[in-house]
Amino acid sequence: MNSWTDGIRPPASYTDQLKTQQIAAYGYADSQPRDYEEDHLIPLELGGNPTDPKNLWPEYDNGRTPNDKDAVENALNRAVCDHRITLAAAQQAIATDWTTAETALGLNQPTTTQAAPPPAPPTHAPAPATTQPEPPAPAPAQQEPPSNTDPLAGKYHAGEYCSKANLGVTTTATNGASITCRRDGKSNRWEY
Repeated sequence: MNSWTDGIRPPASYTDQLKTQQIAAYGYADSQPRDYEEDHLIPLELGGNPTDPKNLWPEYDNGRTPNDKDAVENALNRAVCDHRITLAAAQQAIATDWTTAETALGLNQPTTTQAAPPPAPPTHAPAPATTQPEPPAPAPAQQEPPSNTDPLAGKYHAGEYCSKANLGVTTTATNGASITCRRDGKSNRWEY
């Protein structure tokens, strides 16, 4: 079954080359590309950039897919769709440290992390040694922003396709009416 992310996911020819370069740049002890998944720091279902190398990193998973981070991504996606957290809060938490994202957002118990080979690769995308110093950590995420900060408001109209990440989300349509992203057969659409 194809999903919305399948249509924007970069091809393996791009990610495999980037993965090999990043494994070397990060100095991982295990340099076997098959032991890593070139993963999105901010996952596609949470609005992450599909092809930006700054949003892609070699995640050690010993060839196991789905892995523990995938469960966290799914939990955050559900929480955003259920309006328990904001998209911005989910993006910030998972980009800061996926192993603590659920706890930081006050969601269910965090997913157990997997063991990594010594020395263990970092749990977040490390910066290559040749880059500039990392910027300071972002401010803590807001749990409930004011309602006038809905990033989807006024961008869609009823009948327009919507992403799987927005299933169940209600926002304001271009005409000011309230619309919700719902499953419509094999696709998702904004409906009144």
